[in-house]
Amino acid sequence: MKKKIILIAFLSISGTIASETKATAQSGKLNVASEQKGVSLLTKSDLSAFENYMNENAIKFVNKKEFSDLLKVLASYNQSVTSLKSITEEEKINFKISVTKLNKTLSKVKGSEDWLNKINITAKTIDFLWNFDTTVEIKEEDVQLLNEIEEVSSL
Repeated sequence: MKKKIILIAFLSISGTIASETKATAQSGKLNVASEQKGVSLLTKSDLSAFENYMNENAIKFVNKKEFSDLLKVLASYNQSVTSLKSITEEEKINFKISVTKLNKTLSKVKGSEDWLNKINITAKTIDFLWNFDTTVEIKEEDVQLLNEIEEVSSL
């Protein structure tokens, strides 16, 4: 029961973020329509556009192992959130290093801010999922508080 409550809470939060943001990716260009700019995850459809963008603007990074490490985890995340459980500790570390190096590389590329935001939000989400502890006990008061927050946010 407690695990179901945690899962429902997480899915509710994820759904809220996803419904607030509409993103389209075409020809390596990213168009973000959101009330809060930057609250957008890298979607499956964005992934190929991101690869195209990188091939056009950061080819040196694309040819490095870090890029393939990054894409492996992003593809796994977009395939299924549960597939992240199969990522090894070494792959997790390589992913974090890749994100750091990507930030450094793309910070030098004009017009890459939207991609950087998407990658960073997605990386933080993935990191959160890796560290999410389903064994934490939830009290009834916490569930009530969550319900109250949902009621207020729906106004």
